Amino acid sequence: MRNDNRMTKVIGCAVLAAATVFTAVAEADRTENRAWTVNRFRREFCGADSWEPFNRSMFAVFDWGMEYVVDPFCVLYTSIVPQPLIEGIENFSENIEYPRRLVADLCMGEGALAWDATKRFFINTTLGIGGLFDPAGNWFGIYDDNSSMSDAFARWDVPLGPQLALPFVPRASVRGHVGYALDYAFDPKTWFDFFVPSGIFLGYSWALTPNKGPVWNGAWQGIFRHEEDTYALYMPIVAAATDCNLRQKMSHVARGDARIVDVRQPVRPPAARPDGLKGNWREIPGYASRGPALDSLRALCFTPLGDDSFWWNRRSVFNDDFSKKIDVRSVEIDAGVEAKFSFIKGSGEGRARLVVVIPGIGAGRTSSEVVAMGEFLHGAGYSVVLCDSIFHWESMRTVNRGILPGNLTEDAKRFGIYLKGILDDVFEDAGGPEVCVMGWSMGGLATLHLAALDEKGLLPVEVKRFVAINHPPTSFERGMKPFTTVMEASCSWTREKAWENFGSVVGALYGWVTQKHPRYDPTNPPKDEDGEAWSYSPNLTEEQANYLMGLTLRRCLLSLVAERHRNEPFPWVESELTWFRREAFYDEVGEMRLEDYLRRYLASCYPDLTVEDLQAATEIRAQADVLKRCKKLSLIHTWNDPLLVDEDRRYLDDLFGERITWFADGAHCGYFYTKPFQDELLRLLHGRAD
Repeated sequence: MRNDNRMTKVIGCAVLAAATVFTAVAEADRTENRAWTVNRFRREFCGADSWEPFNRSMFAVFDWGMEYVVDPFCVLYTSIVPQPLIEGIENFSENIEYPRRLVADLCMGEGALAWDATKRFFINTTLGIGGLFDPAGNWFGIYDDNSSMSDAFARWDVPLGPQLALPFVPRASVRGHVGYALDYAFDPKTWFDFFVPSGIFLGYSWALTPNKGPVWNGAWQGIFRHEEDTYALYMPIVAAATDCNLRQKMSHVARGDARIVDVRQPVRPPAARPDGLKGNWREIPGYASRGPALDSLRALCFTPLGDDSFWWNRRSVFNDDFSKKIDVRSVEIDAGVEAKFSFIKGSGEGRARLVVVIPGIGAGRTSSEVVAMGEFLHGAGYSVVLCDSIFHWESMRTVNRGILPGNLTEDAKRFGIYLKGILDDVFEDAGGPEVCVMGWSMGGLATLHLAALDEKGLLPVEVKRFVAINHPPTSFERGMKPFTTVMEASCSWTREKAWENFGSVVGALYGWVTQKHPRYDPTNPPKDEDGEAWSYSPNLTEEQANYLMGLTLRRCLLSLVAERHRNEPFPWVESELTWFRREAFYDEVGEMRLEDYLRRYLASCYPDLTVEDLQAATEIRAQADVLKRCKKLSLIHTWNDPLLVDEDRRYLDDLFGERITWFADGAHCGYFYTKPFQDELLRLLHGRAD
């Protein structure tokens, strides 16, 4: 998704909130100390979804139109109109909308915002050649807060009313739609069409409308296209971005408001090499650790560098982004059931070396960090296969045959069959490849189980090397404590604190995530435009960072349980789950911990096994003897991973010895963007000596 213009950045900000703050759906715990999940946020701040069947029907029209009307149109339009001109037209259109922003700012009593909007209009109209360019923002630091009457209504405490979805109207509540109508009335483009009839020609505002397509479609393709329940993600995002008066918080941050302070923990010194360590020890000079949760969020810095072409939009047939080079393929799992994967063909001598990538919990093959890993490995000479995480709803539906994943031996066997189908499909294109399998987080645990199968001679493909990265704890019982910390981080928040934290999260991440973070090389540290060291850490507290990670985990578990329940209902779940009614189910099931998932939902898929048997089968310790013998296996871990306790670290170090590499910093996958990690990964994939 491109974030080059201001409107798209506003959407991008809400998108990040959706991937974090609005990424779980729950409110089942009715005690005072229940978590602030997405349903609770939505009910408290965004209105009840009392018209859910109607809204979902209207959204289905919108979804169909985006897929089969807007997207094909964007392919044609962006293949004719280059990206700089699209951005210029969008800037021009937004500049003309100055009166509606001025009215909204004045209605809110925001004199400073009204003055900023006025200055922006005159600077961009003159120096920006009618608004085609944005010198006000780029040269003078005066940014567009895109104020609307929805913001004014929020400031006046006008109730949101029920949620309301209408096709191609970017609002999510009754109040938002009324505000949108008033915005339209105050938009000069509307006046032009009314007072200057265009006759046989398109009206002025309609002539600019096609240019909105690539802006909307970029967000749609990048955020919503691969969601299991797009509606449940879209509505809270739109409410947050347009209906809830959060834009002022974002604009204050963008303008460098003096009231915004650095809430991050101080920089911590790197961990010292532990005494008696058997594994390899690595440090990342200048990493500047801020804490385990904040460091883990740095995984968001690992994004594709070869995307977002300057000249052609992503949908253009002329676009040469790295993502456009990815070949989406599928293999048949069962009769009529196909599982997709992404293939990136190598070149030259590297063509015959292939890496299969298994990402962490909830990540799909199109996720930014997964594509970034594919780009990095392809640049190093490999052919690459990108898979969905086994803890992803699409993988569960196909590869796992509808059975809830638990990183069990049975999961690994089903994935092995899928892997054989993949290698049969790409064998000739990859030149009869030498295969390596790598995975991180839950994908790292899956890699360990695949390595155990290989050592037992039960894996139906030949793999040269396995690399597991930052896999979860070795013991289920000990692993519950850190997961509980992140999943229940907001239980003590009051309503006021929850709202303030949400505003802080959106504001702090607004500028940080929409940047394209450069790779970090300690020998030549990158700097920002002011000559300062590049900031790889968002301006959040450790508590906020824990909260975001917990919501991501909740969202993943809920989507898996919903997918299973839709086809094989759990007898103890009372709420209806249909295409048109899901909110009650999300309310009932959403407040789910990892322990609940394993003991109640996963156990129902294996009625012949006790919970203790399932628990033991999930743990690394159950495969310890086999993994210790597997010489093909190497591991990369961080000493400060918040999911590990000291006993785990010592156990892994004793078990794997020289086959494990420890990084002093990096937390949970928060160091992928650094050159030391990337060098070590290539060393292990190549099988080089230390």
